[in-house]
Parts: sequence; C-alpha cells; structure tokens
Amino acid sequence: MRTRQIRIKLHGRWTQVTVPQALDSAAALHRSGQHDLARDIYRQVLRYSPSASDELQALGAACYGFGDYAEALGHFQRAAARAPHNALLHSSIGVTLSQLGRFQEAVEAFERAVALDPNSAEVRSNYGDLLTDLQRYEEALVHCRRAVEIDSRFAAALNNLGRVLERLGRTEEARQAYQRALTADPNFRLASFNLGALSHAADRPQEAARFFEEAASAGDFAEAHYNHALLLLRQGDFAHGFEEYEWRWRCRSFPSPPRDFPQPLWNGSDLAGRRILLHAEQGLGDTIQFVRYVRQVASRNGIVILEVQPELITLLGGLPGVTELAAKGRDLPPFDTHCPLLSLPRALATRLDTIPAAVPYLKADPERVRSWTRLRAPGRLHVGLVWAGNPSHSNDRKRSIPLERFAALGAVEGVAWFAPQKGPAAAEASAAPGCLNLVDLGPQLGDFADTAAVLSNLDLVISVDTAVAHLAGALAIPVWTLIPYTPDWRWLLEREDSPWYPTIRLFRQAAPDDWEDVIGRVKETLATLVAGGAAGEAERRRNVIIRRETDLERWSNPAQLEEAWTRRSALAADFIPAGSTVLDLGCGAMVLERSLPPGCRYLTCDAVRRDERTVVRDFNRGELPPKAGATIVTLLGVLEYIYDWKAFLRRVREYELPVVLSYCPADQTGNLDRAALGWVNHASLEELADAFAQAGFSVRSSSRIDAHQVLFRLEPHTLIARALKKVLVLSCGNVGNFGDRLGFHLLGSVLPPQAVVTWAYFRPWRIPEEDYDLVIVGTGNSIYRANLTDELLALVEKAPASIGIFGTQYRESLDAVKLGRLLDRLALWLARYEDDVLLYGHGRENVIHMGDWLIGQFPMTRWSVDGRLTVDKWVLQDLPLDRTIQKIQQYREVLSERIHPLLCSLTSAERVAYREQREDGSINGRSGKFRSMLLDVFGRAYPEEMFFEVDRDAVAGYRARIQAFLAELPWLLCSLLGLPAPGGPVAR
Repeated sequence: MRTRQIRIKLHGRWTQVTVPQALDSAAALHRSGQHDLARDIYRQVLRYSPSASDELQALGAACYGFGDYAEALGHFQRAAARAPHNALLHSSIGVTLSQLGRFQEAVEAFERAVALDPNSAEVRSNYGDLLTDLQRYEEALVHCRRAVEIDSRFAAALNNLGRVLERLGRTEEARQAYQRALTADPNFRLASFNLGALSHAADRPQEAARFFEEAASAGDFAEAHYNHALLLLRQGDFAHGFEEYEWRWRCRSFPSPPRDFPQPLWNGSDLAGRRILLHAEQGLGDTIQFVRYVRQVASRNGIVILEVQPELITLLGGLPGVTELAAKGRDLPPFDTHCPLLSLPRALATRLDTIPAAVPYLKADPERVRSWTRLRAPGRLHVGLVWAGNPSHSNDRKRSIPLERFAALGAVEGVAWFAPQKGPAAAEASAAPGCLNLVDLGPQLGDFADTAAVLSNLDLVISVDTAVAHLAGALAIPVWTLIPYTPDWRWLLEREDSPWYPTIRLFRQAAPDDWEDVIGRVKETLATLVAGGAAGEAERRRNVIIRRETDLERWSNPAQLEEAWTRRSALAADFIPAGSTVLDLGCGAMVLERSLPPGCRYLTCDAVRRDERTVVRDFNRGELPPKAGATIVTLLGVLEYIYDWKAFLRRVREYELPVVLSYCPADQTGNLDRAALGWVNHASLEELADAFAQAGFSVRSSSRIDAHQVLFRLEPHTLIARALKKVLVLSCGNVGNFGDRLGFHLLGSVLPPQAVVTWAYFRPWRIPEEDYDLVIVGTGNSIYRANLTDELLALVEKAPASIGIFGTQYRESLDAVKLGRLLDRLALWLARYEDDVLLYGHGRENVIHMGDWLIGQFPMTRWSVDGRLTVDKWVLQDLPLDRTIQKIQQYREVLSERIHPLLCSLTSAERVAYREQREDGSINGRSGKFRSMLLDVFGRAYPEEMFFEVDRDAVAGYRARIQAFLAELPWLLCSLLGLPAPGGPVAR
C-alpha cells in the first residue's frame, strides 16, 4: 500500500502522490504550524488505510495543533486501541485530556504511559508538566528530574523542570533549568519566554524585554508579544506597547475571548455619523478606567453604543457621549464599527503625556450620595478600606491582603473606618481587628452606583489594586493604592502618582510580598494627615493639588492676602484707562480699587466671598463671571494658582478685552519655594509669552514689579485680514419659503468672514459670470427633477470646490442619472435624510447623512395654547421669522402641509400630523419628504393626516446630533476654501 499512488488534494489542487510523499507533505506542514492543512492530508491518507495507527497518531497531533482537542483525542484513542503498548500514544491521550479539563483521566493515562515505558523522557516530562498544573509539585519534580536524567539535552524536559522549580519558589534553580533548555535548543522559545517572566518578576525589565523579544521572534508566539507589551506599557512606552498589546486576543489564556463581529475594528478615523460599539473586556476596573475615552470617540462625529458589565449599568447611565448603553450578555443594537475599550488608547494614539486624565469623569447619583450622609461623624477623618479584589484574577495572590494585616492602622486616632468591600473577602469584615472599628458596608451595596455614593461621603479611600481604586480615582476622590512589587502595567514604575488618576497616591512594595513595610508607611502618612500641623498641612495641600482643586482654605485665610505684594495693585492701575469698568478676577483684599483712576467702576470676583459685591467663581473648574459691561480685566497674583492655566487664558480671551496680569516666572523665582506658596504651575518667562500668543493675546506693554513679579498688559489679537473668497449659493427662488429663509440665515452663520457670497436660484437661472472658489448647492431645501439641469452640472464641474446641502423629493420622477452625475462632481453631499443616502449614495465616500440642519433654528419649548393650528400657505407670507416660529410653537396640536413648519412643531407640540405636498394637486406624486423626516427623527413613519404623540426625547436627541455636526461645519467650509480653521489649526 505504501508504494501505490493515491489521489489527494494538495495546496488546493488534486494530484497523484505516493503515501510516503503525502505523509512527508503533511509532516512538513505540521512542523511549519499549518496544522489545519496537515490535518486535511492525514484524513485523505486514512481513507486508503483507516486502521493505520501511525497515521491516526499523526492526524491526532495535527488536530491537537489546530486546537481541536476533542477530535484529536478520538484519533489518539483509536490509534492506542490498535497499538495498546505505545507509551507515547497514552502520553498524547493524557496531554489532550488535560486540555479538555478531564484531569483525573489524564493522570490515569499518564500512569499507564509510565508503566509501559518508565524510561521515556517525553512521557516523564509531559506527566511532570501536568502535575505542575495540578499543583502536585513534589510529584512533578520527581518526573521532571527523571526526564532530564534520561535525556540531559531534552529542551522541553528542562523547561518543565524549570516550571516546577519556579512554582516551588526555587527561582535560581528554575533560571538555570531554563538556561540549560536554551543551551540544548537555542530556538526553544518557550524557555526564552519563561526566562523573561522570571526577570519580570525580579524587577529586571530590560532583561525581561530581551527575553520576550527573543521569544516573540518566532512570529506567532502571542504570549511573548503580550508580555512584551506589558513591559513596554509599564515603562511608559505607549506607542509600541499598545501595538503589541493587540496580541492579547491570540493568547489562549487571556481572560476575555475576542468578539467575532463582522463589522470592522475602528482605527481612530472620523466616524462621519456611523454607529460605533465600544465594548468592555477584562475586569470591572478596566472598564471604569477606559470609559474615560468615550468623550474622545464621540468627538469623532460618531454615535456611541457602550456595552459594559451589568454591575456598571446604573453607574454609567449618564456618561456624556454615550447614545446607547447595553449590558454585556444582552442583544446588541445595530452598529457599523467597533472597538474594545482597552484598544482605544491605540486607536487614539495615546502617549504618556496625552492621557485624558481630567477627573471626575464619573459622577455619583446625588440622591444616593445624600442617602449615605449618615456615615459622616463630626471631627473625624472618614476612611474607606478595601483589602481584596476578585479572587479569580490571575494576580490576586500578590495584590490582595488579609484584613488582619491592616490591624496597625487602628492605632491612628481620629479616624472613622468603613469597609465598602464586596466579594468573598467581605466576610472578613465581621472578624476585623477590634482596633479598626470597621463599619461593614458590603451587605448594603447593590451595584457600583451604591459604591460610588458611599465613596463620595468619604475623605479618603485606602485600597489594594482593584476596581474600587479605579472608581475612587474616576470620581476624583483621594485614594491611596497599595501596589505589589511587580505592579500592573498601568501603575508604571518608580512613581507615587498616576498619570491616569490625579487623586491617586501609590504605596509600592519595596520587596516582593512585603506588605508590612507598605502598611507601616500608610499608617505614618495617615497619622500625619490626621494630626495636622506643618506636616499635616503639607499633606492637605498635596491632596488639594492631586485633586486639582482650588485651595479654598488658603484663599479664605486673610493672612494669605499679603500686604507686601499689594504694591502691584498701584502699578497695575497705571495700565488702566480712566473711566474703565474693571473686572478684577481673584480680587483678594480688593486693594486695586483704592488705586483706580477717576471714573472707574469696579467689579469683583474670587473663589470665596470678599464682600457683598463678590461674584464667587472657581477658576479651576472653568468658571468665569459674565462680562457685565467690563472694559478691562485684571488678573493679579492669580495665574500661579490655576492648574490648566493655558486653557484659562483662552477662556479669558473670550471676553475680547484687554487684560492686566501679573505673574512670577519660574526663572525669576529660584530662591522661592513655589509649592509652599501654593503655586501649581511653573512657567518660565518664555513659556508665558508663548502661551499668551497661543491664547490670542499680544503683549502691549510690560513692567517689573519687583525681583519676582512681572506685570503685563495684554491685548486681544485683531483679526488678520486674509484674501477674500468668492462663494456662490444656489437655492430655490421662492424667497417667501419658510425653510429657505431659515437656511439663508443659518448658512451665513457658518461661513467664514472672508467669504463673499453671491446668492442665486435654480429658477430663474441667472448666474453672474465669475470664477467662484466654492459653490454651495442648496441651503437645506430639496432637489427635484426641474433643478437637475445641464447648466447646474457644468457650474459645479467648473468650480474648484463644491458642496451640496439638500434632500430629495418626488423621487419617482427624479432623474437618478443626473443626480448621480451631480453627486460625483460634489466634494461633499450633506444629505438631509437617511432615505437620500440609501437611494442615491450608492457607496459614495463623499456622502454624509447630516440630517435636517434647520432643527437647530427651533428652541425646545412647550405649547401654551390648548388648540390646533393648521399650517398651510399663510406661512409663505412675509412675516418676521421669529414671530412665525413663536406662533407655531404656541399650539398643543399642529397639522402642517409644509415640511419645516412641521419640524418646528416637533420642538413644542404634544401631537402633530402632516398633509403631503403634491406637485400636481392629485393624490399621486407625493413629495415623500415627510415620511423621510419622521424616519430620521423617530425611527418610524406615520400615516398622512393621523395625529401622533411627539417623543420629545427623540427630538432632543436628533437635534443634539445635528448640532454636534454643525460645530464642525465652519472647519469644513474653511478647509474647502483653503482657509485656516476657525480659532487656528486643529488636529483631525
């Protein structure tokens, strides 16, 4: 049989080969990792010799390599039935049973294999590997040592010996075994990987990275790539780390299986109105940490669907940027693209200095927070303690701490202790060391929304590395997190703070498993915080700073308003014209008022109330008072206390007023303790000048106040004249049309100031003969057959740039060919309805479903007249638009035969109906646009002349989506005209 020719399919083609040739091909494919192709050839060979044990064994090996363990087991068992004394077959059965979780049967198979051939190094090695997995380490060690005695150059046996030695804590012996495996076989990548893991655990990151890179050089060694990613991320190399981190999906032991969606993975590009699914993976803490990215994703013009664990649904219910929230395990709504939460840093190109770290990005429900105020006890520091995470976590043994080890903290007086601990470890609360006086809250907590409410009533949280630490950080609550010697990647290395959470302070182990030292340092720091004094004040200031809060205690203390620095007020008055209205931001002791020139009016604002005139605003929260008729702004001794001072300058620039400002540059205050003074930023004079320019200010004049302070008068940049651009706008000729009049005003509000507009109409066609830089077809109206002329096509083709803002109607008579030609010539079509996109978009990349942008011209309001209004041709009368809108919005019920009055009524009426427009006055020839509009807004249509209830939430959502798009439209128009984006260059 072995010399006869057989017909098999090889590399996709049928061919005649001998059985040895077929087996050689299968073996070569198996060695190269192409187990599926090898399996197919073995199956074909077995058709000619179904009882051949060698071929059955080879087929089993191929199926095993392909990951089909159940089929592999069947082939091995059939082969063993034909060759019952083959020890290696029983060993293969044992290995395969272990992969299927049938461990007792696996042990029995290995016992048979050892009995058949006690001197097989492979059998002994494989059995030792299984016993290591079963934590029967001493037995495993016997078999692994025997395997090495039999064959001292058997790399797999040496590697398995290293594994069991490592589990027994004999790290140096394990390292030597792995090194011997590599000496025996320099290409044995698993030994390189295990050496990398040892070096990683020993905190030798450079050495670990070298071993992981060596292991990953095999190409498809997913675990090596994944562990290399963790090293890179821990070192802060996000650019390479997040790329390697994508290998996690190919690791068999990774706790979150990949999602098999037909929709593509999002790469960070503009979503252009598409629906994106962001889905949770791994643990609850991971979800809490990475939902911070939702705002950034929503800003890419997408509709965000967020899928999270059921325990987080209530907590994340109001997360800004989320359109739909789904519980994991339930049916998902439709979506166009998707991204796992922990792939978002890669998609959005996050680097260490661009982490979106603003907190809080989660908020506790105010009602729930109030329900837990009973926890508060006057005169005590309220501290939450969480000592354990999920026990199923792969690193839980190293991160969780028995509660009894925290007993030393109970010696700190003045602390009220609370335990928002969940999970199996919560049972320890009832047996807490008595000195802790721990209040067990676990049984009262339903989900994470309850936990968030509890944490919001605490002054401090002390937690191991678990979801509660992430939640406290996301809520901007001070949290001290206890970190094992080899930390999770997100905590980086050798730092006490976290770039992910400004309110987290990290207490790291100085040596593996040494929690006593960590808890000792926590106790000392806690005692300092409670005791107050100079050290306590420093700790209080530190907590204020890490929370990025205004130090209201400092600002409320009159002693901090130093009289020695008030000379700057007299000097500042020299920069202020007589008769000015002065808005003094950070007015302090208000000494500026004494020095103002004649005729000045003085307006005061500060973080705390100075007198009855003071407007209280917290500048670190982005709060600024109204302009209130001011003609000049002063900022004296304020900027040093602003965390995001550059953003604050941009906000002040919005006043469009001169600013008199003082600052102590870092390069002129080397002898001062800036931190002790409460200063939270440290700009040099050069950095300050750059920031003024970037905010839109010019330095009109400056003066030294003393050796440390500089005084500036800033002027807002005047508009720089740029080349004018010619814009042609085409719309319907009926100037009385309600929608066209609104579109006229709306388009004018989004065009750049350099645009010189010529208005023209489809009928009559009278286009001035000029060269236009941009042609805009439509102002939100509809196009129908009569508009699609050769003149229109020629005009659009001639223009260097063109854009369409229109819908369609009377589609049965519309010339689809001409419309297609028009769309092909447009740089972009902002289609009014989803119907338009589906009927005429045909996969064109220049088509965006914008919606009816005129919805933004109607405020959301409520009807006031309990009656019915019918809107017909009277709306074409030349009435002021605001009065027309007000009239429509007065009525409880509205019936309209015009599309935009109906759209207007959706923002106010309780019930509405429509009467279709018909071009020829017959029952045929419906415009179709009413149905399209209702589908867009409500997701369904209603019969003509049937009144239906208005879903106000749906209307508000539709309006919000379009308003978000409109915010981008000025940028888009500037881009088409070759002008700088509004406000300067923007990243896209």
